Amino acid sequence: MNTATRNDSIVESQFASPDVTGGCPASSPRTGGKLTRWLLLFCALLTSGCSELYTTYGKTDGTIGKESLNGFGAFRETLTAELDDAERAELGEDWEDAELRSRNLTRLSSRAYQHDAIVWVPTVWPPINPGEVSDWMTKWLRSGNRTVVFVVPDEGSTEAYWREASNLAPPEQRLEYRRRLAEQINHRLLEDVRRDDITVGKLFTARGLPARQNIDDRRVVSYDLHDFDPKRNVASSVVIPGGLVAPAAQTNNATIVESDETATEETVVDQEDTSAESEPESPTDSSESTEESNEGKSDSKQSNRPSQLFESLDENDGITTYARITHPKWKNSFVLVVAGGGMLTNFAMTDEPAIEMAKQIRHEILSNAEVGKDERVSLGFMTSDLAYVPISDAEPGTPAQTGMEMLTTWPISLVTLHALFLGVVMCLMLLPTFGRARQVVYHRSTHFGNHLSAMAILMRRAGGMDFAKEKINHYMRIVRGEPDLFVVPKTPPVPPVNTTAPPTAKSDGESSSPDTSDVPPSTSEAPVATTLLDPPVPNEPAEKSP
Repeated sequence: MNTATRNDSIVESQFASPDVTGGCPASSPRTGGKLTRWLLLFCALLTSGCSELYTTYGKTDGTIGKESLNGFGAFRETLTAELDDAERAELGEDWEDAELRSRNLTRLSSRAYQHDAIVWVPTVWPPINPGEVSDWMTKWLRSGNRTVVFVVPDEGSTEAYWREASNLAPPEQRLEYRRRLAEQINHRLLEDVRRDDITVGKLFTARGLPARQNIDDRRVVSYDLHDFDPKRNVASSVVIPGGLVAPAAQTNNATIVESDETATEETVVDQEDTSAESEPESPTDSSESTEESNEGKSDSKQSNRPSQLFESLDENDGITTYARITHPKWKNSFVLVVAGGGMLTNFAMTDEPAIEMAKQIRHEILSNAEVGKDERVSLGFMTSDLAYVPISDAEPGTPAQTGMEMLTTWPISLVTLHALFLGVVMCLMLLPTFGRARQVVYHRSTHFGNHLSAMAILMRRAGGMDFAKEKINHYMRIVRGEPDLFVVPKTPPVPPVNTTAPPTAKSDGESSSPDTSDVPPSTSEAPVATTLLDPPVPNEPAEKSP
């Protein structure tokens, strides 16, 4: 049983299961290679419904790049998979200890020169600065043994997924799957009407097909690759995957173009025009000379035109889906062009034809790359949109100091030295601030417990709890105009007590309660007024007579 049949059986088993909308499927059956097992598991997860369905286009890494229908995580893993013994033996002795490394490119800089291949997956076309990208790519290709893989942006594989899923869905879910398929078909019909050609500099032209074509069950193509034709008038447009094709402003859409050769071509043509005008012509030979001059011009244009070679590597029903572009000045470097992202998305990579195409691209990259001293072959993956592609290439000449490095240049270095010296002086002046905290000794002459004891005595003398309740009731009656909150029993008035005499010492056997006998106390001995309900406070200070 081949890979395609095995994938179809797994997808069909997931849809045929009764609990298709709940729970994740069991592990996929064991297959021959690690990549095949990963792809089968990915397809099973997509069709099981145990996670959200992502359709974001263009990502090559992260969760979206690996789980999205229109991601390129499987394509990236195919290109950066570890070399096996057969590949090392085929590539030569230099590849015995070589390893593949990958890195995301967020900008084009001198650091990107270390890569042996750049895989460019634009989500929309064109960017704001295609001319600057052209110059940088041209210099990079001239370094020798470099490869650019350009994937033409399209609508992805969303429609192909719903088409296959609607055929395998259970009866209770088939109507919903067909409704979503109808939405994708309507969306695709609008895009077919507005689809325009994509011209990448003077390298190639991706001509939009009248209708999107299905190459096989899971691969679709919207463009046909052709060599650049200067006579073909192509309107500039903005191509957005999953959206409509809208006309864009006229921009310099040259990408990876030999600008110096174009200037040379124009100069040669101008010289020929001048020489043709300066030579006198007889009336009888005017027509012949005109024809000869026109033929000479056309021959000179063809001879002086850059000897760029456009080679078709894969065709399907007359549609070029995979091509290679070479140039003598690129020193064994070339550009590989894929007619659409729908041929290499994660959904397309679940079928054998897309895997074979990815392996063919990997073989082209490794055959053209050279193993460096570090025994590494590096691949850079770049994604662009309508925004500006950052370029920070180092300019020739002595590097200029930037940022904090400017503090070391004259005359700022003199100011920096003095500021550093003054900083040291200030640190010495404030040295106690950075030392240990000083311990402050507080001399307390009293204790907070004595304060509590004094407050308790005052409250006891005023009447205790009943006095406090009476004050609250008074506030409620006078201020708020409301009835009393507490019921306070009325106590008989206490006779006045003479407090002028000093208190007498009490023996251990005597009680602290006042004398209740009928004999009034003498003027020389009078106890301190206390309340029977409140116990005496220990360590109560004795009152002094006025």
